[in-house]
Amino acid sequence: MRPFLIQGILLAAALAALIAARSRLEDLGVSKMRDAAQLQESLYLPNPRAVTFISFGYKNALAQLLWFKTISYFGKHYRGDGNYRWFNHMCDLVTTLNPKAKHYYQFCSAMLAWEASLPQQAAQILTKGISNNPEDWYLIYQRGFIHIFFLNDEGSAKEDFVRAAKMPDAHPIVATLASKKILSMDSPEQAIEFLTQMINSTSDPSAQSVYRDRIRDAEYEIGFRILEEALRRFEERNGKKAANLEELASEGLVPDQMARDRFRDPFGGQYILDPAGSKLSSSSGKRRPALYWKLAEENSNSD
Repeated sequence: MRPFLIQGILLAAALAALIAARSRLEDLGVSKMRDAAQLQESLYLPNPRAVTFISFGYKNALAQLLWFKTISYFGKHYRGDGNYRWFNHMCDLVTTLNPKAKHYYQFCSAMLAWEASLPQQAAQILTKGISNNPEDWYLIYQRGFIHIFFLNDEGSAKEDFVRAAKMPDAHPIVATLASKKILSMDSPEQAIEFLTQMINSTSDPSAQSVYRDRIRDAEYEIGFRILEEALRRFEERNGKKAANLEELASEGLVPDQMARDRFRDPFGGQYILDPAGSKLSSSSGKRRPALYWKLAEENSNSD
């Protein structure tokens, strides 16, 4: 009978959580929503303290149920409209119910920063994770990366890298970051290195897809930078602007692979130089990231 008792308790807890959520709908502005899908999603949002109180000692089990909801919610909007309105709250909820689940913090913070353009919230969720898991070097390293790449906070990033590097099981890359001059906020190469590690550290398909998309963004930016430097050197060498990208290749100013690929970009288009030899673009029609973490910061400042 015990399994049925536990299931009953969890169902009662979930029901009570939904009732608590309904009482908060007006505060969250949900009462003004006319879209049925938004209303349904808002019911994922009980108050963390209320759910802790009514979980009857089964917080971890309830957290796991709500974690599946969180993953499902993210995947739905990643494949759909890209609107992650409730994602941060859901992450706060599951990490309150099970504060020791490190993978909750890792996934939530990465998706908040890299996909939802909410780096401040990502840093906050990592701070919560570090407080509950102070021995975990990876959470500290992750927060340091967000500090420098998204929040332009070099001092806090350096502190996190140094702290993480002192832990016995820390990856060697952390010691490298702690010992050398802090990496540039404007470094797509560093972003690729970090994102590649993130791909290898998760088995979630949606998360891996986000990381691969961001790697393509960084590679796209690298292509522009290579060509900009080649154009500068061509003009310096010849006293005139290049008429086309092929002239850069003929003088050995671009990587051989880029020339062999006919200046193809990571999205299947081609880099293009305007007739005046001064403006680069791409036939893929994708806007240059420049870089996307900077754009995320600008967007948050304009809200």
